[in-house]
Amino acid sequence: MSIQIFQGDSIKYMKNILTESVDLIIADPPYNLGKDYGNNNDQRTHDEYIEFSKQWIKEAHRILKGTGSIYIFMGVRFISYLYTILEQEYNFIFNSWITWHYTQGLGKTKGFSPRHDDILFFNKS
Repeated sequence: MSIQIFQGDSIKYMKNILTESVDLIIADPPYNLGKDYGNNNDQRTHDEYIEFSKQWIKEAHRILKGTGSIYIFMGVRFISYLYTILEQEYNFIFNSWITWHYTQGLGKTKGFSPRHDDILFFNKS
């Protein structure tokens, strides 16, 4: 068995991967929170972010085998949109909504500080 890990622009890399050749995708896309990470700016308009998400999900669907699975890490702001895209536009089958609870991180000065990320787990068929 061969395992390959790619780091970089996901859409660029996935376009070079054979159709239905991948068993598992673990995606941790930008959360679009307006943070500057030093190498990119995580600040797109709502529509730009949804279009970006549709582009990489389209490629993920194409390269994933019929028996494949996808895990997507996402913050609260866009998780419901990704769920809808996966289920309604690409007919992925919902498996689980996983909550990753953590205690580290910076607190907010107003309101409650988030202490979890959501992970969507879908199967292609």
